[in-house]
Amino acid sequence: MHFDFKYALLENSFFVPLIILIILQELFPNDDNRLLFVELALLLLAFSIYYLLIQRPFIQKNPSFKHSNRCYNDKLSFYLKLLATILIIAFFVIDQYLIGYIIMMLIWFLIDGLSTARN
Repeated sequence: MHFDFKYALLENSFFVPLIILIILQELFPNDDNRLLFVELALLLLAFSIYYLLIQRPFIQKNPSFKHSNRCYNDKLSFYLKLLATILIIAFFVIDQYLIGYIIMMLIWFLIDGLSTARN
């Protein structure tokens, strides 16, 4: 079984905003969320730049990385999504939203990485 890191990182580009948000929260602690709008605007700007300068040109040059040109293992995807759903619900019940979100991202990363290009 081959894991396609390049496709998984390209398809799960929401890692970039999460990393930026965590860095901003660590650099500028904000207990009452006054700067949330500024942080969200910076995230939107960073994600837009990433998409326009990196993701879109790469996909145009390499059509095998288009989402429509990928095959997913249905059984593996189903079980990974089921596991993710159970874990996310469990972490949301105990008020650990960030952990639940990270688990969701990692599961989608695994599903995309285990997909294969169509011939």
